[in-house]
Amino acid sequence: MQNSRLEKLAIDNPCFGPVGYQLCSWHTGTLKTLADGTLVKEVNCCNGACACISRDLHAKLGFWNEGYGVYGYEDLEYSWRAKRVGSIPVYLLAEHALVHHGKDPEQLDQDIEEIKKTSRTSALHGTKAYLLFLFLFEQGLLPLKMGRKYLPERVNGRYRFSFNPEYRKVQHLMNQLVKTVAISQDGDISRLDLRSWQKPREDR
Repeated sequence: MQNSRLEKLAIDNPCFGPVGYQLCSWHTGTLKTLADGTLVKEVNCCNGACACISRDLHAKLGFWNEGYGVYGYEDLEYSWRAKRVGSIPVYLLAEHALVHHGKDPEQLDQDIEEIKKTSRTSALHGTKAYLLFLFLFEQGLLPLKMGRKYLPERVNGRYRFSFNPEYRKVQHLMNQLVKTVAISQDGDISRLDLRSWQKPREDR
């Protein structure tokens, strides 16, 4: 099975993670040949459609950040958090392991494409949110280990999800900060007002 290749790579190289196969051609990186001849590419982002994460890395980082909308930045952010704890996101360049047929422009669902565009440009879900989360991690206002935004519960053989009260402080923080943030053309946070968050909790 192809998954066993990823598992073996992660087990044999604890410094790697997440590990996956490259689905996005624009994900550039550095090629590296391991001692056993395995060819990998060290990247900044391991795509979310195919990612193997060890239990050790999960113990350090928790879950993918569910604060983004559909087609968000959760894979890029998780890879960024992984690097912060010393892990290296990599793609396994195994021959015949994956065939990506691309997409036919005539078969694109325009409704889905519009959802993607709306999500990525949304203040609370898109680029601004991504840059904010990175800033908050760097400042220690949010821990690198993320909890679930929605908690699963199995009822009558089916799963349903409810909002996690513990995530409320994250959502409150984002709602407050997104109103005071401007993003420069270079993608940097140019203005950030933390005063509303730094007030005593009883004032919020």
